[in-house]
Amino acid sequence: MSYEAEFNDILLQAIDEALLALGEGPRAAIYCSLESNCNLKRADIPSRISDFSDALDKIFGLAARNLEVIFMKHLHNRIEALDIGAVVPVPADLTFQKYVCMLKESFDEVMNRRNMGLEFLINEGEKKKQIQ
Repeated sequence: MSYEAEFNDILLQAIDEALLALGEGPRAAIYCSLESNCNLKRADIPSRISDFSDALDKIFGLAARNLEVIFMKHLHNRIEALDIGAVVPVPADLTFQKYVCMLKESFDEVMNRRNMGLEFLINEGEKKKQIQ
């Protein structure tokens, strides 16, 4: 699984978990509304964060910000639980969209660093060997 796919899965789990606090029925109704009224499937949310945020605005009005804060908390907790050092500091002008982008970039950077091998030369440069 690519880092992007892994992050997208974590993001969807965080959103599911946050919406489940409203109850199974409301969560299902929200996903149904997103798909039927906003042409936004659950699986498409990670690649369409801006559309997701706009759709939440249409459904919940100003209360959408409260949901987005809950999404951010769940996403933060899930990434932090991985103990990979990808959690980013929170700027004052933070929005849900900015936070998801910042955390995804940090997640990708950390995961790429973790999986980089070390190359070194053996026997005066005759062979390269990669250690992972």
